[in-house]
This record gives sequence, C-alpha cells and structure tokens, in this order.
Amino acid sequence: MSRALSLDLCVRVLAAVAAGLSHRAAAARFGVSAASIGRWCPRARLEDDPGPSATGGDRGSGRIEAHLGLVLELVAQTPGITIEELRRLLAGRWLGFGYGTVQRFLVRHGMTRKKKIGHASEQDCPEVVARRQAWRDSQAGLDLARREFINGEADRGRRPRKRPNGPKTNMARTYGPWKAATS
Repeated sequence: MSRALSLDLCVRVLAAVAAGLSHRAAAARFGVSAASIGRWCPRARLEDDPGPSATGGDRGSGRIEAHLGLVLELVAQTPGITIEELRRLLAGRWLGFGYGTVQRFLVRHGMTRKKKIGHASEQDCPEVVARRQAWRDSQAGLDLARREFINGEADRGRRPRKRPNGPKTNMARTYGPWKAATS
C-alpha cells in the first residue's frame, strides 16, 4: 500500500513548480514522480491545501443513497423480497448495484433481507391449521423440566439461540417438488 510523501517535500515541489519548473524537471530534482506532481498541483490550487488527501473509506454508497426513496418503496411493496430480487427490480430501472452494495445499504437503514423459507401451500388449508393447533394445545400440558431427548440426554437448560435479524419470512409455495404430506 502506498504512503503519502512528507508535507515538507510536497510544499517544496509545489513552490518549485510555481517558480516555473516543469513537472518532469521538478520530479527529477526532488525524486518524486511527475504523475504525483500532476495530482498535487490542481489539488493545491482548488483546495489551498498541499497535504495528502484522505484514503480508504466508502466511496460508492452515494450512488445508491441518491435513490433512497425508490429502494425503500420497493422494499415496502414486497415485504419478503430478497436482495437478488431487489437488485433485479433496480436493474429494470437502469440502476445497477452489486449484491454487497444493496446489502450494506439495507443494514445502514436498519433492514435485513433473509432467504425466503418455503413451506407447502397445503399447510395453509383450514383443516391442517386446525390439526396443528390442536397438537400444539395438547403439548401445553407437558412438563418441560422432565423432557429427555432420543439419545438419552436430558435438557440442561440450553435454549436455541434467538434470531438476531428478526423473524423468518415464511412464504407459501405452490410450485416445486412438494408432496401433499402435511398431515
């Protein structure tokens, strides 16, 4: 990674160029590149600061931030939209952004997109819903302190970790290799 040259050297080179020395002659005299002098001169004229400019940081987020309203509107219209789907919608409007750019944008604005978790559409049938609710109600009377797993271990108070990024998005699917085995 390159390093900024000393401020003293930069000031002396700019003073020599201002006194009439060409960029190549000043480069040979001070042992720097002519391209560096070519970058320093306009910056010194415009900013009145011969010091090194900032390096690193986020330089590309301004492009997507300019379309904040559009992106938030698309996310609000389709709550279960994935990042790839959002990218395709934006590309349809001639706005091409990378996956990471969209992901960082959403994180900056307090939103995350997770993969859709599909389930068989038969699970939404009223009789299946009623049977599942009846099963859940029958489980309410179980003593959780006495539960034991198939491998013989007792529960030692461990609980599954909570999802850090909000609930899963359960979307019904009526296509694909689903079998009608939901009973």
